[in-house]
Amino acid sequence: MGYTRNSIGIKASYTQVLDALNQIERRMELFDDEYVKADVLERKDNESTFRLHDKDGKNLVSKRWLYKDLRFAYASRREPMFPFKYTKIVWFYHETPDEVLMTWTRLY
Repeated sequence: MGYTRNSIGIKASYTQVLDALNQIERRMELFDDEYVKADVLERKDNESTFRLHDKDGKNLVSKRWLYKDLRFAYASRREPMFPFKYTKIVWFYHETPDEVLMTWTRLY
């Protein structure tokens, strides 16, 4: 099993950070060189299933669970799985007086 872990401090309120980073439809605004299109396939309660399209015509389907009150989100890639057996990402949000520290770990 491999993993990557990264953190970034964002000077905004927790609600602003969480809302902006978890609006699938705004993905291209936030990460303009990663994906060119995002389709929300289903939304129910704290779950979102979506498809992301890249500039090479490839796409992936993922499901995300958002736990606002617990200050974390979790995602699991659905298809295609190649080149990994699985891909999971967990985001933790820690609010400080000056910023929100967002830390994410990707397991694959």
